[in-house]
Amino acid sequence: MNNKKEPLIIDVRDAKEFEKGHAKGSINIPIAQLEDRIEEIRKQGRSIITVCGGGTRNGRACTLLQQHNIDTTAGGSWKKY
Repeated sequence: MNNKKEPLIIDVRDAKEFEKGHAKGSINIPIAQLEDRIEEIRKQGRSIITVCGGGTRNGRACTLLQQHNIDTTAGGSWKKY
C-alpha cells in the first residue's frame, strides 16, 4: 500500500447522518455495508481513517478493516476533520 497518499476518511454513519454534515473529502460507507465493500476499499490503495458521530462505530469499523489487513486508524468523531 502506498502510504504517501493522503489517508481516505470513511464515515461509517448512515446516509442521513452523513448528509447533515461530514468531513471534507470523506466518503460514506455505512458500517452495515462495510464488509461487503472491502475490495472497493482495498482498491483505493490508501490508508484509511474511520470516523462516525461519537466514536463507537468507527472503532468497530477500524477493527473490521484491520482484520482484512487494511491499514486503518480509528479517527473518532468526524468533527475533528
